[in-house]
Amino acid sequence: MALDKISTWQSSEARKAALSLKNSITRSEFVVSLVILENISGLMLPTTMSLRKVGTDIVQAMNDIGDMISTLRSLRTQDGFHKLFQEASIVAETFLDCNITKPRTASRSVYRAAAAATAGDTAEDYYRINVFYPAVGSILRDLELRFAPKQKMSMNLSHLIPAAMPNVFNEDETEAAWKQLESGVAVYSDFLMDRTPAMKSEVFLWQHK
Repeated sequence: MALDKISTWQSSEARKAALSLKNSITRSEFVVSLVILENISGLMLPTTMSLRKVGTDIVQAMNDIGDMISTLRSLRTQDGFHKLFQEASIVAETFLDCNITKPRTASRSVYRAAAAATAGDTAEDYYRINVFYPAVGSILRDLELRFAPKQKMSMNLSHLIPAAMPNVFNEDETEAAWKQLESGVAVYSDFLMDRTPAMKSEVFLWQHK
């Protein structure tokens, strides 16, 4: 393996730097974390690419983000991590000539709980509890904070933009179009001087215009 030849390099500085890098990338924590992030990034890629497009329908984008959040939640299970751990094991053994092992854990800690420190816990148990669950949970919390239901309701105001405004030809369609906007208007009702009926009438005028 190419990594094994590092110790024979003539330059001591290059050898030390390369060995330090080798020790870092062959650590079990690094390999497992890399595989976890690769798979999570793969799930998020279609939505992030969609958000970068010019003229993206923001309401549809919010729906896509909701689907992505649901998928991440379904991934955060023991079975979901089992596949990732198998993939990490293959990467470690095939490309890095090492095995996935759990670090030494104290049976008792006065500073933080050792979540997977019992004798029966495997390396898979350790990384699922201490790396996988926290990583997915952190990403979910961030997404839910940025794209909460209140933000989703606010996005309905995008239907006021002429390019995104639905065509209205009769009273039923006009009422349906208002329903799309009503939740967004409600978010900012405390800042609006006009009452809802007045806002509704103004929206109807804008749509017909």
